[in-house]
Amino acid sequence: MSSTTFSRFSLTAPGPALEHEIVQIPKPSPSEGQVLIRNKAVAINPADFKRIAYNIMVDQWPTSSGFETSGVIDAVGAGVQHVKQGDDVMAVGGIAGIPSFGFQEYTLVPAGYAAPKPKSLSHEEAASLP
Repeated sequence: MSSTTFSRFSLTAPGPALEHEIVQIPKPSPSEGQVLIRNKAVAINPADFKRIAYNIMVDQWPTSSGFETSGVIDAVGAGVQHVKQGDDVMAVGGIAGIPSFGFQEYTLVPAGYAAPKPKSLSHEEAASLP
């Protein structure tokens, strides 16, 4: 039986100090057209830092970050056909109005933002591609 909560790196206030805490949040179930990814790796890009340091593209605090992620599909919502539970994928989180990012154990994304991970790449390498 899987847990109903998971750990999230939660950024608590805007600014370059990156004030944070580790919190437990409810594990979501994917709705139609969404997938839930159990993260294996996350990439860091300048947008991640700038978003927090300058308080841009943040709808509410606390928040998380980590737009690019790679992992394994934990669950799929209705209508998703290009990936299935257990598939290795790379994805872009924190988009399409879903505040779910890579600096947490699971990331919920629209299925169209998740792609099969090339077998020749590690999860760390794949996380840097999206």
